[in-house]
Amino acid sequence: MKTISPYYNFAGKLLIAMPHVRTPRFAQTVMFVCEHNEKGSTGIILNRLESKIQFDDLLLHVGLTRKQTLKNACIYHGGSTDMDKGFILHTADFLTQESIPIGENFALTKTIGILKSIVSDGIPQYYWIAMGYTYWPIGQLEYDFQENEWLCMEPNIELMFSTDVRTKWQRAFSVFNIVPERLSAFCGNA
Repeated sequence: MKTISPYYNFAGKLLIAMPHVRTPRFAQTVMFVCEHNEKGSTGIILNRLESKIQFDDLLLHVGLTRKQTLKNACIYHGGSTDMDKGFILHTADFLTQESIPIGENFALTKTIGILKSIVSDGIPQYYWIAMGYTYWPIGQLEYDFQENEWLCMEPNIELMFSTDVRTKWQRAFSVFNIVPERLSAFCGNA
């Protein structure tokens, strides 16, 4: 398996699936990479609704109720690994000892404390509640990137936490002024 430079770290970056990617789990996907190291890579999908559980059902399950109207009261599908577990990707304006920082601006937390803060205080300001996550074994993400399956970009809060999941993939390409349908599935090396 070929890899790109082992010094490039995708953690904290957004990945946009290229148009030719047809694998159902990644087709037209926008992904936030949470971890990328010698053990492999993990990410949270940012444009798929979870159809099996509703936000209020989750709150009821953990003994919480909403105290205010929330701007993002949805549960999303984060990936096919640990789909029975919840993960909250959020801005770093809320951190606990259990939070896993991702760069300076983001974190991943999977405790009930953050849900309590969301429903009572509205903090963190931006959050994404996902069931499951995506996992790549060592070298797989690098290989996929080299095979032209992903476009990488810096995180964009507006895009990441937008609840309009239907157009998020197209809007990710528009950041680069790219029309996805005009991209080639083939790349070369100079």
